[in-house]
Amino acid sequence: MKNPVERIREAYGQLSNTQRRIADYILEVGDRVCFLSLTQLSQETDVTPVTVVNFCKKVGYASFSDFKKEFQSYIQGVISPRHVVKGDLENYQNRSEQELLQRTIEHEMKLMSDTFTCLGQESLIQAAELLSGAGRIYLVGKGLSIPVIDLFVARLDFLCLDARKVPLDNLNLLPNRLVNAGAEDVFVVFSFPNYSPIIGEVACSVKEQLGSRIICITDKPTAPPACYADILLLCQTSSLVYYNSMTTPASLVTILTSLMAVKSRKRSPETQEKMAQLSYLRRET
Repeated sequence: MKNPVERIREAYGQLSNTQRRIADYILEVGDRVCFLSLTQLSQETDVTPVTVVNFCKKVGYASFSDFKKEFQSYIQGVISPRHVVKGDLENYQNRSEQELLQRTIEHEMKLMSDTFTCLGQESLIQAAELLSGAGRIYLVGKGLSIPVIDLFVARLDFLCLDARKVPLDNLNLLPNRLVNAGAEDVFVVFSFPNYSPIIGEVACSVKEQLGSRIICITDKPTAPPACYADILLLCQTSSLVYYNSMTTPASLVTILTSLMAVKSRKRSPETQEKMAQLSYLRRET
């Protein structure tokens, strides 16, 4: 059975010009389509909703809903393979350490390759622009995401951006830590197995009550906070031994902040003057 991308490419020659506009958009942005409504997709491609429905029928689906459901399953299958990687360990227990080492290295490289092949460049550019223009950046996550968040904070600090980690250690204090966020702020939410329900609840509250924008970094479009994301960045994380490898999320953070550093506006004269006045702090005592 052919997946949605294969169907689109196969039918491309028979599509009208407006239908090709939809096809080009879907093939370019990839995972972002998973959470667009019919109206939103028609607006993004500057066509009517009827044209979108006809496009879905042209590529072999009875309705837009059927196409969207199949496309979500396809993206989930590409980003997070259905097989359980840890179940493969028995195949390697009797092999040499050198062979296991080589296999592990190859697997980590494949995580990177598969992730960045599927992530559209447009999503990365949009995420970098959203972060660069944020009033304040809040970083939310648990478990293995914390070291990645610490790396993110360090990079954003270098860029002179107001970024802070949201601790989830005391839920009684969580409202206090979120209450000052607003529409000008951006939340970056990390969510990986085993998924924490509280992260989904935070994303829901941030979106519906505070009006902040959300970038969700996760492994599946079905993760709890994914449906609240303005930008969804899917990372493959299933390693050879562990349930989650942070190789790809850490690399994604580096890529985003590198793009932000290169594209960032030059510091204002006022900022440059203040930094010059504070430069004595760099001297060793």
